[in-house]
Amino acid sequence: MSHTPKEIARKLEKFAKFLREEYLNPKHFDGWPGLPPPKEQPGVPERVRKMKLADANLYVLGCIIDMREYTWKAWRNAHTFCDKRVPQHYRHRMWNWIADEHSIEKWRSKKKDYSLHWIMTRHEAIHRIAGTIARNYQGDPRLIWQQAQGIEVLDIFENELRIGPEISRMTVGGLRDHKLVTMDKGDFKADRHVCKMMHILGLSKTDKPKEVKEAANTLFDDPWSVDGALWELGKDYEIETLEGFLNLHQAMKKWLSIKAQVSKLVRALIPDLKPILGNGWDLIYDPTHHFSGLNLKRKDGPLAHAMEKEDFWAWVGVGFSNGLAVAIDVGGDPQYFDDSVVRLCRKLGIKELRHTSSGAWGMREFYSDRQVNAESLLGRDRLLELLTSRLAEAKRFVEAVEYRSNSDKAIKRG
Repeated sequence: MSHTPKEIARKLEKFAKFLREEYLNPKHFDGWPGLPPPKEQPGVPERVRKMKLADANLYVLGCIIDMREYTWKAWRNAHTFCDKRVPQHYRHRMWNWIADEHSIEKWRSKKKDYSLHWIMTRHEAIHRIAGTIARNYQGDPRLIWQQAQGIEVLDIFENELRIGPEISRMTVGGLRDHKLVTMDKGDFKADRHVCKMMHILGLSKTDKPKEVKEAANTLFDDPWSVDGALWELGKDYEIETLEGFLNLHQAMKKWLSIKAQVSKLVRALIPDLKPILGNGWDLIYDPTHHFSGLNLKRKDGPLAHAMEKEDFWAWVGVGFSNGLAVAIDVGGDPQYFDDSVVRLCRKLGIKELRHTSSGAWGMREFYSDRQVNAESLLGRDRLLELLTSRLAEAKRFVEAVEYRSNSDKAIKRG
């Protein structure tokens, strides 16, 4: 069955909405590092004033670095610089510190120490941009989107700060996602994944950025609204054909049609699943738009406090992930992941995720899913079997980290 570009565009818009409802949902918030969860109520200036300066600094710096760089690495570098490289007493004046305490020569000499970007010209650009923010905005980037709105904010990033056309669109797009800037329409950040997917889906005749953006403006009322979905289709879902996308779209529709029924079953199975963990554990229902999930919690022991604070977590669930799936997600502070723990993750087939918001905040995260059919999720016995298997893996992982934590304490006492 053939599909017209307009039909594919409408399916892509629905898929993009499905993803955004997961990642920008205030209850289960992922979103852009540094930006507060989006809220529907009016009063943007008040929300901007409440946003912490340190968070705004992280967001703007991360966006600047995210040019010709892996996304996860850009945010990790930004977080490390803001949290560890900038002296404590200068953190409220980070941009002033960059501009005033460094000549351009000194700044160049610090490229390796600060490890912001691998390209020298981009490293130099940060020094120039810092000077503009310090002079024109009192060292406070929040004033950019507090004092201007819409297209004016884009103009400031693109022509005053000169952070680059594509990066400017991405930066303003993130602010739009969090309802900090109001615009009716925004363009893509036309990176390679977005351009490739537009061509694969038959929405653009080529994967050249100029032609991709022209096609997007013809097909979509707001191209930015599908930018993230195109990026994920290319980067995370590794879609190579139109058929692959259509299958994924169909799986999304199937999950939405059975989600309520599956979620009810998962909650009803909690009493049957708790004995698998044994004493000293709790199992907490933790659903999202994409999953009906369960959080494992230690009631006591070396990880109880960390799991309560979510500095360490272990989760299993069923839902949508590149199709219908049963999944496991574990992660936390890097201190919990020595070589033995990482080897166990690999043995269990749990792969490290590099470009997540957890990584942007210095956490490590490992994830795995197994594809299943709808009948498996709707049958009580089969669903219990699937969750039991993943729960046992999660428990094994937590116990391995506990063993390592106890060993470290014994070494210290010795």
